[in-house]
Amino acid sequence: MSALSLHDSPLVRDLYDRSRIRILTLKRALPDEVVEPIAREVLRRVVAARPETAVPAAADREKRISELCQALIAEDDRAAFEFIEQRRVEGASLENVYLDDLSEAARALGRLWDDDRISFVEVTLGTSRIYAIMRAMSPRFHTPAKINRRSAVFASVPGETHTLGIDMAADLFRQDGWEIILKT
Repeated sequence: MSALSLHDSPLVRDLYDRSRIRILTLKRALPDEVVEPIAREVLRRVVAARPETAVPAAADREKRISELCQALIAEDDRAAFEFIEQRRVEGASLENVYLDDLSEAARALGRLWDDDRISFVEVTLGTSRIYAIMRAMSPRFHTPAKINRRSAVFASVPGETHTLGIDMAADLFRQDGWEIILKT
């Protein structure tokens, strides 16, 4: 495996670190009784948006998602970032990372929380790291300007506080060449 240049890196480490710090700062500013319902709703919506499907290598997928969940809640705050970066180096597309890894990990974290196998703090930590990874990947979704480019506005409804799904959708449309304006 050859070393990647900064330009070719699947994720930008500095952007990940800044996003993670912003998310943790926000979490410290909000009381748990505000954050907990938000985290539950984010997980519920991510799960609802990605129905479970049978996959030939289900055992491999389950193992991968379990490992990602452990990385998302690990003491090492770079473990999940490095896990996703390795998936990209192995050839996983951005869409696969979003829909097969991050959304499935969010679903799994929700199940672990519902089964009282992880704490509120752990699920919040895992969710915040998912957002930080998405922010680190976002430069990879921006495409150069094109003539007659398709454009769209993605907006959450007034008062909506859950943005994981709309952020994922905007990034995936950007990857397909759309010019997206995101209003949350």
